[in-house]
Amino acid sequence: MVRAHPAYSMAKFGMSLCVLGMAEEFKDQIAFNALWPRTAIATAAMKNVLTGEEGLAHCRKPEIVADAAWHIFNKPSSFSGNFLIDDNFLAQNGVTDFDQYRVDPAYDLLPDFFVPGDMPPPPGVSLKAKTSSASCSDRPVAAQPAASMAPQRARPPGSAARNRPRSGPDAPAA
Repeated sequence: MVRAHPAYSMAKFGMSLCVLGMAEEFKDQIAFNALWPRTAIATAAMKNVLTGEEGLAHCRKPEIVADAAWHIFNKPSSFSGNFLIDDNFLAQNGVTDFDQYRVDPAYDLLPDFFVPGDMPPPPGVSLKAKTSSASCSDRPVAAQPAASMAPQRARPPGSAARNRPRSGPDAPAA
């Protein structure tokens, strides 16, 4: 597994050690946890470096990680030193609709290669494409409805859906 991506593997391993070390060092003060996605997430890195536009159909939306983070942030500081998979953790916190996080239900989800294959998703969750009476698996990604046109769902307060000011070199001028 490490052979194909040693730098990324080392970063994941280092992050894991940081979580364990800081969880102990700052015990009863601040929590440290690791949150990993079960599947690829539709990000600019996926689009621009790894899969191109077509590959995004095989991803989940970033909102799954934002929602899981919201639940983590609402735990007491004693909830620390955990390694969490986004969908399992959300299921443990009452989330049952995981289709809302798919970019395109007509495509299989691309599993993250750092989540062990023997770690099953929550009950009722599949990484396989959702079938319907009208087959849409052959449609090009560009023909799919734009995410901005999709109906908006209620979000937990403080979630990533809220507009936040950006900072850094790509931030709009004030």
